[in-house]
Amino acid sequence: MGSLEERLDRGSEELMERKTKLGEERNRVRMTVDAEWDAGAFSLVPGSILLAKVAEHFGTVFSKDRGDTERLARLLPAESVDKELRVLLQDISRERQDE
Repeated sequence: MGSLEERLDRGSEELMERKTKLGEERNRVRMTVDAEWDAGAFSLVPGSILLAKVAEHFGTVFSKDRGDTERLARLLPAESVDKELRVLLQDISRERQDE
């Protein structure tokens, strides 16, 4: 165990080591995001934010809260939606109709 002073010294050293590793980890994450951002930004950004920015670029507004997501979804042909997702959505619709 050691004396109180020795234990405090070990604890202090451990905290300094953790602090150093935290900085290294932060840098690693930042470098990974920077390296992958150009190729993968669209898969990282939430769809509603992306749609809002695209709409803004064209001088209009996209609002998830006002039902724009549903209106946009109605414009998609059913065949363009993955079968598994289509079945799930149909099941949900049936359940809502039964309520």
